[in-house]
Amino acid sequence: MRHLIIGAGPAGLSAARKIKALKPEDDVKILSRERVRPYSKMALPYILSGETTFNDSLLPLSPGVELLLGEEVVRVDPKERCVETKSGKRFFFDRLLIASGADPISPDVKSSLSFTVRNIEDVERIKDAALKNSDKPVILAGAGLVNMEVADALNRLGISCFFVVRSDRLLSQIIDGEASKVFEDLLLKMGFRIFKGEDIVEIEEGKGGLIARLGSRQVIEGSCVVFGNGR
Repeated sequence: MRHLIIGAGPAGLSAARKIKALKPEDDVKILSRERVRPYSKMALPYILSGETTFNDSLLPLSPGVELLLGEEVVRVDPKERCVETKSGKRFFFDRLLIASGADPISPDVKSSLSFTVRNIEDVERIKDAALKNSDKPVILAGAGLVNMEVADALNRLGISCFFVVRSDRLLSQIIDGEASKVFEDLLLKMGFRIFKGEDIVEIEEGKGGLIARLGSRQVIEGSCVVFGNGR
């Protein structure tokens, strides 16, 4: 039996381990679009802050499981029972598991200094941009859990942050207004700036960072923008 798994995160790795435990003779392949060994995505903020390292965040691969890196699936053919990757390769299967996880929302406003938080490359680029212009804040678009983790990591590096929030409060999908106010007061005391009821409508790159224009026509300068929304 040929088992093909798309995605090398915890779900894909756990499935591969269970299949091998039940059917050691079966062929199990995992396709990963990343070019590095599987690692814990939960560790990304701590890699950013330097509290842990990439090597310390690696996930184990079960013996007998074949891991194929840099193979992004672009097409599934259920009739032929195969998938095609971006590199043009085809992989056949008897059973297919799609365990690719979620994707960050790609905003309409983009630049070479705007990032999402999905993989180790994102974290490396954020850190590089933030430290290169450490006298300027990192602009965080969104105030959910992702950007809160990023803000904490950058704060540990001594980098200031501005929040640009569409809603009228922080963590609006998780806590109520009263709790949000307590949280907001704490962040303000720590030196964070918060722009509520705002959205970034334009990004203009310049020497030493960028300028972000908000819906209210306010203009703020920063080293980069991190979009922390998901789906």
